[in-house]
Parts: sequence; C-alpha cells; structure tokens
Amino acid sequence: MAVTAAKSVMAFRVLTMAVDLCRLTTRTMNVNAGHERTSKARIIHQIQLIRGITLQDNIDLDIRINDEIPDYYIAHLLTKNKRILCAAPEYLQKYPQPQSLQELSRHDCLVTKERDMTHGIWELGNGQEKKSVKVSGHLSSNSGEIVLQWALEGKGIMLRSEWDVLPFLESGKLVQVLPEYAQSANIWAVYREPLYRSMKLRVCVEFLAAWCQQRLGKPDEGYQVM
Repeated sequence: MAVTAAKSVMAFRVLTMAVDLCRLTTRTMNVNAGHERTSKARIIHQIQLIRGITLQDNIDLDIRINDEIPDYYIAHLLTKNKRILCAAPEYLQKYPQPQSLQELSRHDCLVTKERDMTHGIWELGNGQEKKSVKVSGHLSSNSGEIVLQWALEGKGIMLRSEWDVLPFLESGKLVQVLPEYAQSANIWAVYREPLYRSMKLRVCVEFLAAWCQQRLGKPDEGYQVM
C-alpha cells in the first residue's frame, strides 16, 4: 500500500522525524520544512511537527484516537480506549505522587499541544464525574512520541493512551499516576464514502478492526470513562 496523498490512492498519514533530544538545552525548536529557530533566552522547549495531510487532501482513511469526528464523514469504532496519567519512577522519586487532580498543577506536566488550542487543560473522569485541570510544564510538543520519550527520561507526568504505554507499565519503566482517573480516547477509522463502494477501503477497515480486537479487545469490551 502506497503512502501518498495522491488522488485515488489509499494512504495513511505517516509522519516520522528523528529529533536529538539530548541537544535540547535552552532553545526553542520549530520544526517546519527543516527550519529551526533558536532563542537562548527561552527555557521552555517546544517541538512543532507540521500535520498538513487530512481527509480533504484526498486521503481515503484517517485513524483518529479521539471522539472528535468531522461532520459529513463516516466513522467506524475500532476499539474503546482511554488515556491515563503516568510518569517514570525517576520522576516520582524526586517529586511525591499527586493525590488529587488539583495537585497536578504543582507538577511538571508534559503537554501534548493540539490544534484546538485546549492544550494545557486535561479533562479526566473517574466514572462518576468529569473534571478539568490546568497543567503546565517546561516541555510541550504536538508529537506524542516525543512526549513519551520525555516521560521515559523522567522529565514529567504525561497523559497517554493506555495501549501505547502498557509495555512500559509492565516493564516498570512507567508508573500510573492517579489510576482512578482517565480520559476517553476511542480509536476510530474515519472515511468519506460508504465501505460498500470501495473494496480496498472495506478490506483495510476490516483488517484494522480485526487487529485492534486481537491486540486491544473488542469495542464492547472497552472502558466506560466519562
């Protein structure tokens, strides 16, 4: 399957970038077409990955890990999912674990910036109620992989999909924080035309659904998170 945005060719959004985190000292990086802007006076580091490919760009299939489905598009639930709070043991050795959501504001939180400009506000539920908490920290990025790497290096607390961090939780590289709270982040396949109109699209969605059910569980076995 070709990875391209050309018309009538199925593609997934694929964005890879090698970032040498060890060289992030006191500079701000804006990664955009290879350009880098530095500022020695800044302490907060930000890495921007430009995400310019969408369904409007002749992409047949979009995999979303949230419940924000664009109007006039068709969505197929692949599996239920939730985001959880976690941090490396090294970080929790330096700073006591928060005992409430309010205490997160006193911690170094690793913020994943989103286009809707709600970055820095985490909405979390415990099955009975949902709360919003304003968090901040010295590091932020719109790349989840970079945020994960920062968390593994003991640089703060992050909010991340459980299925993505499960291997690190099992190995002890990460520890769940405030386990009674989570954020709904279901996994959807989003497309523009009905599946019966496209054999390649239907086969692809069926494959993804089977893979998710095998690895992550069936949709009706997911989590009920407010």
